Amino acid sequence: MAQEALDTRRAINFADIHIAIGIVGDHMRPVELAGLTAAAANCAASVIPPSAAALDKAWPLMGHADRWVRFAARIAVEHQPVDAWRSRVKADANLDLALNAALALARSGGAPDLGAIVTAADSAANSKDLRLRQDRLRVLHVAFARAHSSPSSSKMAVPL
Repeated sequence: MAQEALDTRRAINFADIHIAIGIVGDHMRPVELAGLTAAAANCAASVIPPSAAALDKAWPLMGHADRWVRFAARIAVEHQPVDAWRSRVKADANLDLALNAALALARSGGAPDLGAIVTAADSAANSKDLRLRQDRLRVLHVAFARAHSSPSSSKMAVPL
């Protein structure tokens, strides 16, 4: 039974990512929240055509309360031209939005973007929420690993 659920989860198409919201442990269950399903589906549909409208639709969803919607939105943003959204990555009152934007830039940008990534990620440095602090460290790890750099070599002070 557990293997079937794992196979089912692996077989989920990105366009159908909203189905994954219903995964609980080893069981699939229907999703009652149609709004979340629609938000994830809209983000997934935004992956194909690069456009300002798709970017404007996906960007605020990176701060959504549901992690599946946030992930779908981040992937939709990553599939847009980086130059179209690079300037939007900054510290934000919505820490999930700031961290997902920084992660998208870390995955799609390069070494020149480290300053913006660190600034956006540092908005969660003093959060009392452990998940947000862990997400911040993940963003910094991805950014420095992909830029083949470290805090000391980029001359940045990154408080841990």
